[in-house]
Order: sequence, then C-alpha cells, then structure tokens
Amino acid sequence: REAERALGAYWLALEGTLDPERVREAADNALIGRADQVAAQIVERFHPEDRLMLWFDFFNHDRDRIRRDMAAFMTQVRPRVEALLEARA
Repeated sequence: REAERALGAYWLALEGTLDPERVREAADNALIGRADQVAAQIVERFHPEDRLMLWFDFFNHDRDRIRRDMAAFMTQVRPRVEALLEARA
C-alpha cells in the first residue's frame, strides 16, 4: 500500500505534464506487493535474462528503510524468483 500511495502521489504531481497513456504504461512496470507477489510479477512479466533496475528510494528518503528494503528484496524476493524459475524449467 505504501508503494501504491507513493506511485499515486508521483503521478498526481505530474498530472497535466505527461501523456496519460505513457503514465499508464510506466505504472505497469512497477513491482508492488509482498515478497511472494513481487516474485510472481517478476517471473510473469520479465524474461529470465532481463536486468531489472529497482528503485528502492521512490518517495522514501529514510536510508535505513531503503537498506532494509534492499536486503529484504535479496533475502525474500530473489530466492522466490529463483525457485519459480527453477520450477518452470
């Protein structure tokens, strides 16, 4: 929910400055949810050899929180992505 609120605030701030269709397309690239949901989104939407640019400081300037989020991604999301890809092989 926090990520959705931040994304909504960002797009609201840009309202009227961008093409709404481009905004919708960009929002479709966001990965939002619990670790299992984010892992499923990654496996569903991206090729295994794709490289993802992850933006952990989106509307968040709390360095400790950003570090925790990055660590959580590596310890909770990455293993789930690897397991899902292995199961598909």
